[in-house]
Amino acid sequence: MASMSRWTGARSASVGSVLFSSYPLSIFVGKKNSQIFFLLLAILFVVDLSTSVIDMTHVGNIQSEYRLARFTVKELRNRDTPANRHNIETVGLLFNGFPIQGLQLTPDSDGEQNSILLVAENPVVFNGWFFVTSLLDTALDPVRFI
Repeated sequence: MASMSRWTGARSASVGSVLFSSYPLSIFVGKKNSQIFFLLLAILFVVDLSTSVIDMTHVGNIQSEYRLARFTVKELRNRDTPANRHNIETVGLLFNGFPIQGLQLTPDSDGEQNSILLVAENPVVFNGWFFVTSLLDTALDPVRFI
């Protein structure tokens, strides 16, 4: 019987008495205003979550066109060898898994010559890249690059 009067008191308690009661959480949650607040908060959370999921599905559809791409070797398999001694034979760009034709490969004039610049005559869209190394010396294969 004592617990029943406690819940009856919690329902009829004023908002100011929530902080000074021995059961502040149950009084707060039992109020109609706080229940409406939590309902609106849950709706906002669901809307925000659903829009972020929708945005993530569209990220792959954002495509920009580029005329230049740079491939820079930072480190080789043999860490004692300078990065400009790499054995890359070719570098290319891919669109949906297929190589883009018509790219010119030029060594970039960054001073160290460890970059390769890919130049397209017309802007291209790409979503992947590849590089091919010679099989002569695997110690000269790039293992860290940007």
